Amino acid sequence: MLDAGGGVPILADTFWSDLPEPILERVLHGARIRMIPARGAVFALGDPEPRAGILLSGTARAFLAAADGRQLTVRYDRRGAFLARRSYLLGGD
Repeated sequence: MLDAGGGVPILADTFWSDLPEPILERVLHGARIRMIPARGAVFALGDPEPRAGILLSGTARAFLAAADGRQLTVRYDRRGAFLARRSYLLGGD
């Protein structure tokens, strides 16, 4: 399993650990670890680039936002979850 430093496997006890090591290394090739503060945005709304990630710790909340600022939570993700911008996966906004 890939090491996060200090002998700590970064995706142990998640479904990602079921993948053979060479496949997991290919999936994570070029990946980088980002620290997101509480209530911070994982993916910026105006970012035109496709983005995806794996949540290493904490909880992420996916929501739809209305023009008046209201938000509707559609999903909570925990450690090991695959995250991506909806527009990247489905096309459009």
